[in-house]
Amino acid sequence: MRTEEELPVLDFRRSSKQARDRRRRLYTSLAKSTVWAAAFGLSVASSTGIAETPTDFQGSFMVADEMQYDPATETLEARGNIEIYNAGRRLTASSVVYQGVDGRVSVIGPLTIQDSTTGTRTFADFADLSTDMQDFVLISARHLMQDQLQLASAEMERTEGRFTEWRLVTASYCQVCENRPTPLWEIRAQRATHDQLERMIYLRHAQFRVAGVPVGYVPYLRMPDPTVERANGLLRASIRSSSVSGTTLRLPYFITLGDHADVTLTPNFTLGGATGVLNTLEGRYRQSFAYGDIELNGAVTRQGPNSRGAQAYLFGNGEFSFPSGFELAFQLQDASHRTYLADQNFFGGSTETFTGTPLRFDAATLISSLSVNRTRPGEIVSFTGRILESLQPPNATLDHPSADLNAEYARWFEINGIPGEFLFNTVAQAEYNDFGPTNARRRDIERVFAGLRWRESWDIGAGFVLDGELAGFSDNYNISDDPAALAQQRTAHRLAVVALRWPWEGTMANGTRHSFEPFVRQIAFRGAGAVVPSVDGTIDSFDPNNRFALSRFRRLDRPQDFDATEIGFDYDIFLSTGWSVGTRIERDFLWNIPAGGYDGGPLYTARLGYSNAGLTATASQVHNGDFDPVRRIAALSYGWDHGQLGATYSRSEIDQDLGTTSRTELISANLSWTVLDGLTLLSDLTRDRSSTNSSFAAGGFTFDDGDVWSSSLMTNYSIDDAEVDTHAFSLARDLDWGGTARVTYDYDRDTQRAIGLGLDYVNECVSLQSELLRRQSVIQDAQPALELTISVEFGGFSPRQGRRCG
Repeated sequence: MRTEEELPVLDFRRSSKQARDRRRRLYTSLAKSTVWAAAFGLSVASSTGIAETPTDFQGSFMVADEMQYDPATETLEARGNIEIYNAGRRLTASSVVYQGVDGRVSVIGPLTIQDSTTGTRTFADFADLSTDMQDFVLISARHLMQDQLQLASAEMERTEGRFTEWRLVTASYCQVCENRPTPLWEIRAQRATHDQLERMIYLRHAQFRVAGVPVGYVPYLRMPDPTVERANGLLRASIRSSSVSGTTLRLPYFITLGDHADVTLTPNFTLGGATGVLNTLEGRYRQSFAYGDIELNGAVTRQGPNSRGAQAYLFGNGEFSFPSGFELAFQLQDASHRTYLADQNFFGGSTETFTGTPLRFDAATLISSLSVNRTRPGEIVSFTGRILESLQPPNATLDHPSADLNAEYARWFEINGIPGEFLFNTVAQAEYNDFGPTNARRRDIERVFAGLRWRESWDIGAGFVLDGELAGFSDNYNISDDPAALAQQRTAHRLAVVALRWPWEGTMANGTRHSFEPFVRQIAFRGAGAVVPSVDGTIDSFDPNNRFALSRFRRLDRPQDFDATEIGFDYDIFLSTGWSVGTRIERDFLWNIPAGGYDGGPLYTARLGYSNAGLTATASQVHNGDFDPVRRIAALSYGWDHGQLGATYSRSEIDQDLGTTSRTELISANLSWTVLDGLTLLSDLTRDRSSTNSSFAAGGFTFDDGDVWSSSLMTNYSIDDAEVDTHAFSLARDLDWGGTARVTYDYDRDTQRAIGLGLDYVNECVSLQSELLRRQSVIQDAQPALELTISVEFGGFSPRQGRRCG
C-alpha cells in the first residue's frame, strides 16, 4: 500500500483544462450524434462496403453498412455494423461520427474496443476517441484485462497512450453477469489509475467488499495488473487451529528483489494465546544466478515462559550447472530442537523448492549434503558427502551412519606410442557413526581404492581377435570402534588376461541369423586378504563402482591368488519369427592349486528367447559338470494398449563349478493395467532371499472418472520386516456447486501417520482450502496433533478460454 505522498500526482489528479475540454466535447458530440442517429432520413453518399478514411485518420480503415462524407465540414458519418481497425485495435459500434476539423471520433454504443497489443477488451455506451484509438473518454465503461480483471466505472479516460483512469470504479476478478450482478468480492474506489508502462493499478479511497458487504477500507491501494507475474503483495492467507500450537493466523508477504531474487516473510499471529501476538516468523529466500539457483527456508518461534525457549530451523538448497560441465548441489537441514519441526508442521509436513527438490519436514532424520560431479566422454568426477542428524532420543537404536562420503575420479585415456586404452580409477569412501552405544553400527570405516588398467584388441587375421588386459589395484582401509576388525589394512592386487576369439556371424536366405564365437582365455590374478565388515553400499566391494567389470570372472576373489585357463564357445540362432535359441559351453582349468584340490570344471548353458508383437521373453539355465542346474534366469515383458507387465527371476546355487559360495534368489514383477476407463491397477514385487532389507510388495490403483470422482491407493509392504512400510490413500469428489471434498490417509513408518478431511473451492477469483487433520509423528516425544486449517487467496485463477455467464 502506498501513501498519498508516494503516489504520482499525474495518477490521481489529472483534471487539467485539456481533460475538461475533452469531456465537454464528448457530451456535445454525444448530443449531436444522438440527434443525427434519430434523423434516419438523411441522404447517404456511400453505399455498403469497405471505405478508406481520410488521410488524417492516421492509418485506420472502417467497415460499415452506410457511410456519408461531407468535404466542406470534413465530417464522416457511418452507421450499421461498424468496424474500425488500427494497429491491432478493433472498434465495433452501430454509429460513428468523425470530425476532421477536431480530429476526433464520436461513437454511439453499445461499442466494443479490442486491443490485441495489450490483451484488453472495453465495453461502453458512448465514446470520444483519437483517430488512432490510443486516447479516449468513455461513458458507462467496462474494461476487461487479460480476460481476468474487470473494471467498471461511470467514466473511463485514457491519455498519452499510457494512463487509463476510472472514476467511481468497481474492480474484481470475479465474473459479473446479469443474473449475478454482485461479485463474490470486489474493490470499490473513488478513482483508479492504470499505468500501462509500470503495469500497476493505483486506487484511491478503496473499499473491499465480500458478497456486497464492506469489510475493509484503505485510503490508497496499489495492485499489479494481470500481466505481472511477480509483484510485492500478500499471498495465500491461512488460519490454523492446532491442539499443539493453538490458533495461528499466517499472512505471507511476497517481496521482489529485482528480476532474479525474492523473499517471502510469513508472520504467524497467535490468537488468544499467552505467548504474544507474533509468535513465529517464517521466511523464504530464493535467487537465480547465471548458472543455478538457491532457496532458503527457515523460521524462528518465540515460546512462552514454560516452554523450551526460542526455537528455529533452517533448510537450504541449491543447484548449479557450470559451463565447465561441473554440477553442484547442496542441502542444509538444521533444527534447534528435535521435535520442533513435528510440532509446528511447517508446509503440512512436506513441500518442494521452486526447482522441484522435495523437502520433508516430518522425517525422523535431517540430512545435509553436498555433491559435485562432472561426466564427459572419457572422464567421471564425483563427490557426495552427507551428514545425518537423527531427531530421535539419544538412546534410540539407529541403522544408518551419522555421516558418509563417496568420491570418485575415473579417466579413460591413451598414450602416444602405446597401443590400447588406459583406465585410471580412484575411489574414497567413508562412514562415521557418532550416535552412541545403542547404535547398531558403531564402527567408523575409511577406504581409499585406486586402480589402473590397460587393454587392447588386435585383429590378427582370418577373423581371429586377440585381447590383452593388465591391471593393478590398491586398497587401504582404516576401521575404528570395532574390536572384531583389524584397524588398518592395506592390500595390492594384480591382474593379467589374454584371450583369443574367433567371432563369426552370418544370415541365411530365409532370414535366420547365426552367431558363433569360440574362445580361449588365460587369467592370472594375485590377491591379498582384507577382512572388511559387511555394510550397506559398496564400501566393502573390491571393485566399488564396477569400472573394471571384475564380476565377469566367476572365480576371482580378492583374498586369493588365481590362475586359470578358460575355453569354450557361444552359439546363438535368431529366427525371423522372433524366436532365438543358444548355448554356451565352457570349461576352466585352475593352476597352482594344492595337491588334491579342486582344479576347475565345466558349465553348460542353454538359452531361449522370443520377441514379437510387444512380448519379450528370455530364459537361461546353467548346469555344472554333473548336469545339475546351478543357475536359472528368466525375464518377461509384455506391453499392450491398456497395460505393461514385467517379471524377472534369478537363482544361483552354491557350486564349485559355478564359483559361487552363497545361495541367491531374486524375484521381481510389476504390473500396470488400465482395466476400465479411468481405472488403473498397479503392483510391484521384489523378493530377495539373500538380503534382509530388500524384499517388498506394493499394490494399489488410480481412478478418475473424468467427471466428479477421483481416487488413489498405494501400499508398500516390507516382506523382511513383515510390516507395512508406507500406505497412501486419497478420495476426492467434485461437488455440484464447484467445490471439491477429499479424504486422505498417509502412513509412513519413518515419518508420520496422518488422516485428513478437506474441502476446497476454486473459481476464477478466489481459492479456498480447508482441512481437518489428525497426525502423529514417529519422533519420540512429539505430540500428536489435531489441526483445522483454512486458507484463502483472492486473485485470478483457473485460466479460461473466455468469460461466460449463465
